Amino acid sequence: MVKELRKAYRIRSAAVVLSVVLSLALLTGCAKKAAETVSQPAAQTPAAQGTQAESSPAVVTEPAPEPDMAVHVSSVKELLEAIAPGAEIVIEPGRYNLSEFFANYPNVRDLDLWNEEHKYVRLLSVFDGAELMIEGVDGLSISGGSGDPLATELVLEARYGTVLNFHNCKNISLSGLSLGHTEGAYCSGDVVSFDATRGVTMDSMDLYGCGVYGIECNDFAGDISVTNSSIHDCSDAAIEVYNAVGKYSFTDCRFTGSGWGGTFDPSDNTASLSFTRCFFGEWESNCWYFAEEDYISFEECDWSEITSYPDYSYMEDELSFDPGVMTQVSLVDAPLPDTFWHGYITVDPQSGETRELDLFGVTDKPDDYVFLGFSPDGTGEFTYLGETRRFDWNYIDGETACVALDDENAYVSCCRMPLSDGRTHDWLMMQYRNMLIWFF
Repeated sequence: MVKELRKAYRIRSAAVVLSVVLSLALLTGCAKKAAETVSQPAAQTPAAQGTQAESSPAVVTEPAPEPDMAVHVSSVKELLEAIAPGAEIVIEPGRYNLSEFFANYPNVRDLDLWNEEHKYVRLLSVFDGAELMIEGVDGLSISGGSGDPLATELVLEARYGTVLNFHNCKNISLSGLSLGHTEGAYCSGDVVSFDATRGVTMDSMDLYGCGVYGIECNDFAGDISVTNSSIHDCSDAAIEVYNAVGKYSFTDCRFTGSGWGGTFDPSDNTASLSFTRCFFGEWESNCWYFAEEDYISFEECDWSEITSYPDYSYMEDELSFDPGVMTQVSLVDAPLPDTFWHGYITVDPQSGETRELDLFGVTDKPDDYVFLGFSPDGTGEFTYLGETRRFDWNYIDGETACVALDDENAYVSCCRMPLSDGRTHDWLMMQYRNMLIWFF
């Protein structure tokens, strides 16, 4: 009995010892955890957080600016080299003479070599220099480096050249630029021309003469939007559009000082022309104010004071060709410098046979179009049988001038025809080879 009691006591004593050990272990762990908890900073209340923010303001990190992906150019060479699909080109403010570059850059003297080395930029030879052709480009943007279009100017000296030509392009953007020729008077090149080009936006542009047309479009060019721009002082008209496709819109634009408002010829019944908040000068008003076509619309436009329908009956009188009533007059009274003449009729002096010519070159028959122009410097140009030739000219006497065409000479004189209303009209007669050409 005693033996069993001792055994039970040892077992209980061991249990008590084990219990004490476990209790000490638990107490030690809790103390360690408590110590770790005390060593960590206490959580702040909202009020405490506010106080800390006021005493130590947080640093605000500005988002990084987007990188400028545009190509900035400051010379004609850099501009031409940068032209490519998707290119965004910014021309730094200044005046850029394309003709000077064409004349002085060595590779440009050989136009074929230049065109072989450049895929998207071609240089085309014209009568008095060269012009620029941009072709096969999609998504090209060219803008001036200033908000003022007059601060960035591209000019061309060649009067037979167009300042900027675009052919077979898409999604073209022009903005903040001034384009024109260096000299006024007669010109046969345009300011900007679009052939087979779709999706054009032009904003804050200044297009000026001399240029036959400020904007010319052919070969189904279309979807063209022009905003906040000026087209002025072009020799023939502000715009000339043939075979138009899509929408042509002009918003907040000015048309002043040109010889005429322009022409819009749609290719189908989906093409349209709209003017919104535009201002029209005298001849531009006389052209567009009376437009009644369904595909032309005007909204909130301002017109010049002269908005009467032009009377063209006088032209029928002037074109009533009758050499029998003409009298020869002095070329001093009807000076030649800075004049240009369109062939009206040819006469065979031997047989008396006559042939009417294409007065304004609106047909595709080059044989029917003859042109004669005189410059003040004693040079000129003669277009005949589809070929344009340069010549020198000088007065022989008061009534005759000699036109030196290579190894043959032609002679011109001026004849005056009275009109039915008491006015007169001058005709120019040219003795060339075995025929007479009368110019209007």
